[in-house]
Amino acid sequence: MSDPANLVRKKPRVPTEERLTRITLAYLERYATSLANLRRVLTRRVEKAARAHERDVAEFLPLVEIVLKKAARLGLVNDEVYAETKAASLRRKGASSRQITAKLSARGVSRSVIEETLARDDTDAAAAARRYAQRRRLGPWRKGWHEENDADRRDRDRKDLAALCRAGHGLDAARKALHGAEDDLG
Repeated sequence: MSDPANLVRKKPRVPTEERLTRITLAYLERYATSLANLRRVLTRRVEKAARAHERDVAEFLPLVEIVLKKAARLGLVNDEVYAETKAASLRRKGASSRQITAKLSARGVSRSVIEETLARDDTDAAAAARRYAQRRRLGPWRKGWHEENDADRRDRDRKDLAALCRAGHGLDAARKALHGAEDDLG
């Protein structure tokens, strides 16, 4: 096995439209992304190459924009589709609307696209909170929940409600998730 200290990093190649297109396709094969996030990825690559070749980054930025326009025109990058799939994935995990908004905003999806996506989402807030509680083993999904006495259960209940609220779920949805589940589980 080779020693990591002796490894020599390859100097990145000078960015061309063709190279940036290949980088874009390779990235999109692995990850779903927004246009803004893809711009960040390509810009980082261009900055790294420009530093290595002691050239100005501004010289290569128009190439990034050309590649981004081409990817958008071909339908390889679509913020609306990305927002829909990411929101659906996060909802399945029990994410709140606030969490979904934060994650999509961090990926560069515009506020209007996020609002449209959440408006089309028909998932009940209490159902999302319930899924989150199940995943985190809160409330009746906690190990030993049935053996707790009333005082311990009230204390844990407050902590579980606080955890759900910190995760962005509203207090009403959190209460419905925990107390509705108690009724279902017995």
